[in-house]
Parts: sequence; structure tokens; C-alpha cells
Amino acid sequence: SFTSGFEALLVSTDDEKKNKAAAAVTVGVGSFSDPAGRCEGLAHYLEHMLFMGSARYPGEDEMENFLSKNGGYSNAFTESAHTCYYLEVNKAELHTALDMLAQFFVAPLLKTDSAEREVNAIDSEFRLTQNSDTSRVAQLFAHFARSGHPFRIFGWGNRQSLVEAPKKVGVDINQELRAFYDTHYRAPRLRLCVYGVESLDALEEAVLASFDGLPGAAPTEVGAGGGPQDALLAAAGRPFAEADLPKLLRVRPVKDTHKVCISWQLPPIQHLYRTKPVHYLQHLVGHEGAGSLLSWLKRQGIATQLMAGVSTDDFESNSMCCIFTVDIVLTVKGLERWPDAVHAVFLYLDMMRREGPQPWVHEEVVLTDDMGWRFQEEYNPTDYVQYLSRQLHPELKIERQHVLRSAYMTPDWDPETITALLGEMLPERCIIDILSSAYGRAKGAKAEEEEEQEQEQEE
Repeated sequence: SFTSGFEALLVSTDDEKKNKAAAAVTVGVGSFSDPAGRCEGLAHYLEHMLFMGSARYPGEDEMENFLSKNGGYSNAFTESAHTCYYLEVNKAELHTALDMLAQFFVAPLLKTDSAEREVNAIDSEFRLTQNSDTSRVAQLFAHFARSGHPFRIFGWGNRQSLVEAPKKVGVDINQELRAFYDTHYRAPRLRLCVYGVESLDALEEAVLASFDGLPGAAPTEVGAGGGPQDALLAAAGRPFAEADLPKLLRVRPVKDTHKVCISWQLPPIQHLYRTKPVHYLQHLVGHEGAGSLLSWLKRQGIATQLMAGVSTDDFESNSMCCIFTVDIVLTVKGLERWPDAVHAVFLYLDMMRREGPQPWVHEEVVLTDDMGWRFQEEYNPTDYVQYLSRQLHPELKIERQHVLRSAYMTPDWDPETITALLGEMLPERCIIDILSSAYGRAKGAKAEEEEEQEQEQEE
């Protein structure tokens, strides 16, 4: 832990067969914090621009060239509430690679002459997401959120949101980019994880040498938690107005599929790692054995699969809320009987409310967690540092001795919270979306590009 509020977790392995080292920095800000209406996609745009060189390493491809010559690579991704930058490299070159990564957060150039190319890259990425039914439904959910709520922000970004929209309101995108960086990319919001074969002392020395120049807290920030941004999100509350619920959506998918999804907005649960009340719910609702909801749906010929729970994605679990979804894959026959599937879910939840939380179910969850911890597959180092750097963030409230195991432990029994969550999972509070190719097929990115080319030729 640094006095600036920056924290780093060091992982040293004595496995001589390991020839790769890895590092990841997670920043506690994402697309939920984009300037709504004028620069949506800004967090994603900044993620791209940080790869365009720093004061110490000014070449646009300097880090990537170094990594590729030394058996490595780098990448990044922007989520709704955090952004992660990571790299892998031959173990002997970790110190140099770590210093290159650190300069993203010490003195990036944010070159304006790189802007056009990176906007084009983001626009291309957005077009590819049009082939993803998951992304399309998420954006549909965003569309129905309350006006002014962070859920409504178009986090992917594209040319329209990053070039045309700013121009219309007289905003300089490069000034907005620098302001966003200066506001959010500060030591209290950064968490680093490094994986290497050197001793912990040697890894610590490398981190201290490279990350010592991080900018401290912004003048308006208090403490080392980077808390104000998290507090702003929490204050936004839940995305959907109660008066707008329940809601039924019929969606044309890109793929040939038939699904019905039932979703509820619930209070935030990301900080409840010791009790994991949602795990209790998904353990029962998503059960696949005899007497389960899925077994009944299969016997009726309605469904082939059922998944239940809350995604670990920021969009579905954050400081504002969590979205609990029951996702049912229907048969062709089951499509006509989707109301029966939905009704069965409602009846099952009603039974759970009547019976109340059962300690024996919690004991099953604890045993499942323990088995998962003891027999987990070995992490790829690059995946491991991404995961652990995220676990360090203050809004998750994970005690430091539990960072490695937090996903595999549920030591405390909290029937009150389970009861409260079940009390909110009522028919009148849900969103039902039916995704079926029986309604027709949506155009993917390739089809839309071909259509645009035809229109251009006609013109």
C-alpha cells in the first residue's frame, strides 16, 4: 500500500517451469462515468489512447514491439465501473514491461494525431458487437432505464458519440479526454497485481521504482478509497422506475435461438462476499437435479436449459444495483408456451418465500465453495492478475486476507437478506424479454455494412 492510496498485490511463484510474468492495473472508473449526451464512450476511448505512447516511451508501438519481441502481449477492456490494462511477457523482461505499463498512469501523451485512428477502431468494435445478442439485449435494457441514469449511457462508443455528438454541442473531445484522465486516473483508484518468478522483495522493488510517480488524489477526493465516484453511482439508485414495471420485450436475435429471460433489479450485492445471498438463490433456482424447476420444464418439453443468477459484469452488478436473471432456453414447442415457463418461475419463487431460507441449503453452498477452492483449475497468470487487481478495489469491501479466496467462501449465514431479495422478486417488478428467431432475424454487422455499401453505390 502506498501513502497515495495506490495498492499492489504481488504474487511470486517458485515453479521453475513458469517462463511468463504478468501484470494488470485496474482503474476504478468505467463507462458509467462517461459525460452523458456529449462524449459517450469516452472511458473506452481513453483506454485506447493510453496505448499511444508516454513521455518515457513516446513511440506509439513501443510497448507492443517490446512485448512481441519478448514473448508477450498487452490488452485492455473497459467495463461499466472499471477499466483493466494487462500484459504478459517473458519473465526476464518483467521490470521493463512493468515500467512501460506504469507510464500509462504517470505521463501518457494522449496524442491528438492518434485520435482519428482510434475512433475508427472503436467504431469497428461497436459494429462487431452488433453480432452479439447479449450486447444487443444489454443496450435495449439501457434504453429503458430512467432518464439521466448511468445505465442509459452508451458505453461502447462509436463515431457518432465520440465525434459527431461532441461537435453538435461545441465540445472538444481531446479536452474532454484529458479532463477525464486527470479526474479519474489517480493513485487512489488504481490497483495493481504482478505475477513473477522473482522474490517478493524484488517484485516490490520493481513496483516502487515504476509506480512512484502516480498522481495523487484529486482535490475533491477524500481518503484513499477513490470513494466519491462510487458514491455518485450508489446515489443514482436503481435504473428502472417502479411505475414502468413489469415490462415485456420481444426481441429479434441475430442467431437462430428461442429464449425467455426474466430479470429483477435488486439492491447492490457486490460487497456481500461473506454471505453471497445471490448464491443461495441461484443454487436453488438454477438447480438441475430431480425436483428442480428445470427438470419440470424438461418433462413438459418446454425448455432444454435454465441458468439463474447475477453476472459478475459491472453492468449487472455494481454500486447501484444488481440484475438477477433467470435465463431459459426454449424448445420450438416451448416458444408457444413461454407464459407457462414464466409462471413456473413465479410459482417456484413463491414457494421459496413461503418456505423461507433454509440453513441446509447454505451448508450445501459452503461445501460447493470449498470444493471449488480445493479443486480449482490453475489460473493462467494473465487471467489471474486481472482478477486479483479487481478484487482489491474498495467498493467490494474484501478483507485483504480473503482476496485470494473471496469467490470461494461463504462463511456467514444471512437469512434476512435472502428474505429481502425474495420479497423483491415479484411478478409485478420484473422485466421479461423473449428472444426468438420466430420474430425474424436481426441484421448483424456484416449485413448492415453490405446495406450501407449498396446505398452508397446507389447515391
